[in-house]
Amino acid sequence: MAYCRRWYAYPFIRPIQETLKPTSADDRSQTKESYGEDCSFNCLEPADHHRPTDRMKAFWMQKSALLAVFIAALLGPVSAPAQPRAEAVASSDGDGVLIVYLSRTGNTEAVAEIIHRQLGGDLVALELETPYPEDYDAIVAQVDAENETGYLPPLKTEIENPGDYDTVFLGFPTWDMALPPPMKSFLHGNDLGGKAVIPFNTNGGYGIGSSFRTVEELASDARILEGFSVKGGLERDGIHLAIEGDRRKEVAAKVIEWLRKIQMLSSRDAAGGS
Repeated sequence: MAYCRRWYAYPFIRPIQETLKPTSADDRSQTKESYGEDCSFNCLEPADHHRPTDRMKAFWMQKSALLAVFIAALLGPVSAPAQPRAEAVASSDGDGVLIVYLSRTGNTEAVAEIIHRQLGGDLVALELETPYPEDYDAIVAQVDAENETGYLPPLKTEIENPGDYDTVFLGFPTWDMALPPPMKSFLHGNDLGGKAVIPFNTNGGYGIGSSFRTVEELASDARILEGFSVKGGLERDGIHLAIEGDRRKEVAAKVIEWLRKIQMLSSRDAAGGS
């Protein structure tokens, strides 16, 4: 029986042959009578004249190919591993992140602290060489005059090694429906070219005014990302720090949503609290 040895050359046929192997002398005698003396189920290597023919090789190659197609159909398509997003501007470990803010009543400072809690980095409050007056009417008059004349108040705050940062958050309230003069001083005194600049704002309910547009004009060589704005206090009506307690938690949730939208924060990176 020539074909029994040919099949034995293929390992995946051996379990079938083991089932067919004669288990007694009578069985072996019957096998030889039926198939001839040439058939031996115990040989490990086929004789040369019983090696697989080209036709048998082609037959089993075809069967193997069909088996591979069947397995692939069962497993389904395999997705390629996701590639990291090239447009992400910074990691959530705080490397290269600077958060600069101007705050009079504490509301912009509260948002800056929320951002800092989520991203880390360096948190810097802008201070003037000559502070603004505490009286509300007096500061309104001074800011109006500075905006009309283009005066830039000197800053006490200096940023050490500004080249270490690739992402700069700029936080400020809306004053006179415009960007506060101290923030203009900062943008004039610091080259943010090539950096990602991200404005955030608090206001008394009247919006950002022209502040975000002025940031784009004064940092024209930077990459400006979508800003964030939220209602804070209204000093004119005696409402100062409004972003505290439950309101701070609400604002924190909005800040986290915004940071995810601009790809500064992933869903698994958000820190608890505010």
